[in-house]
Amino acid sequence: MQLSALTENLAAIRSELKANHEKLASVDQIKAEKTGFNSSIDCFCFYFILLLLDIEARLVVSQDERRALLERSLAIESKNEKLIVDYGQLTKKNAELESALLEIAREYQVLQV
Repeated sequence: MQLSALTENLAAIRSELKANHEKLASVDQIKAEKTGFNSSIDCFCFYFILLLLDIEARLVVSQDERRALLERSLAIESKNEKLIVDYGQLTKKNAELESALLEIAREYQVLQV
């Protein structure tokens, strides 16, 4: 259940990342179109575009980190589930070995008598 939720979160993050990359590409295109400053408004727009680029870059980095953490979490969860299954099998094997040891001890007592 958690695995499906985490998988859905990963898909959502990937779609957000794709959308942000598209936004960043459009902002880069606008930036490339701006070649000169004719007025203070152009200067302000350029500053605003730079600010947006900085925010977008930070967003992309944080989303990449989030995606990496989510992937690590999914990998660790699957490993944890495997270890739980292994623990159950080892517990069962230990119980079987203990009962076999007790039976051998009883037979040994019978042979000593």
